[in-house]
Parts: sequence; C-alpha cells; structure tokens
Amino acid sequence: MRLPWLGIAPGLSLPLLIAAFFGCYINLPLFILTPHRQSKQRVSVEIFPLWLLKCLCLPSYKTQCEFYGYIGLNVSGGLIPIILALYQFYRVQQEVILIVTAVVALFSYFLVTVIPGIAIVTRMSRFWLITIVAVLSAMALVVDGVNRYDVSVAFAGGVLGTTIGADLLHQTRCSPRNCCNSP
Repeated sequence: MRLPWLGIAPGLSLPLLIAAFFGCYINLPLFILTPHRQSKQRVSVEIFPLWLLKCLCLPSYKTQCEFYGYIGLNVSGGLIPIILALYQFYRVQQEVILIVTAVVALFSYFLVTVIPGIAIVTRMSRFWLITIVAVLSAMALVVDGVNRYDVSVAFAGGVLGTTIGADLLHQTRCSPRNCCNSP
C-alpha cells in the first residue's frame, strides 16, 4: 500500500494505517471540566492537561471536585490527520493551503451543530458538502505543472479548515458555562 499523493514513503504507509486503525480507541483529554463545590451549574476548566499529570505520576495532584467531563482529541480522527496536514503544509504550496483552509473553515463553521455538553457534530450530507468544497477549491487554486498537488492541498485544507471552523471556532459555544445541562 502506498500513499504517493500525500508524499508518504511506502515503508510508512502500513504502520500509519495500523496507527490510524487502533488510534480510534484512544482519546487524549486536553482539558478537564469539573464542577465547583458551591454550585452544580458552574464548572471550572483545568488548563493543565490531566493526562500529562498522570504520565508524570504526581501523587500530590488531587482534584477537590469530582470529575465532570473533558475536551479531548482522538488519535486517529484528530492527531494523525493534523500531523499529516501540517506535513503537507511544508511540502506543497502553502498559500494555496491557507486559502483552501479559510474557505473550508468558513463552510464548516456554519454547517456543524453544537450539542452542549456532548459534542460538535455534522450530518453525513453536510460532511460530504465540506469535502466537496475542499476538493473543488483545491482543484481551482493549484497551479498546473508536472506535479499536481491538488490531492495534498485538498487533504490539508480540508483537515485544517474543519478543525479550525468546526472545532476551534465553536469552543466558546462549548464553554463550561454552556455545558452544564445535567443536574
């Protein structure tokens, strides 16, 4: 198996596929949401990642509040695609990737649905619309030549645009004060 359009060597394709397959079971908690003691309607965000504290084995770290929830990053759905997209950013036409990223971020910002306290989701039909926007904008903007990089640009712009437009720009709507819907 080869991934020549993304510039990945043949020897790395199979380990990358295996990592993506098993990475779907791994979520890295980035921020922990815990309720305050005074009220169940208020939550505090621990900015320092709890998974890093667990890896450092700090026994002195004790939470005074019970665990409420977390904002996490899935390995195969977020970490591996973002690393591959950043690799494409340094490999092909950066300005075109930035334009495709901006277009996809704009579309994905308006096409996702935020379910407070649960997730940021999109319907399958809207997902395909975001993908088609990434592909068509990459095909329109990539300069013709011997090596066409429209697949790499569409991949990087689609991943980074969706991450920015759907996830990062909606973090204010998923703030701790909006995520307290349960008693």
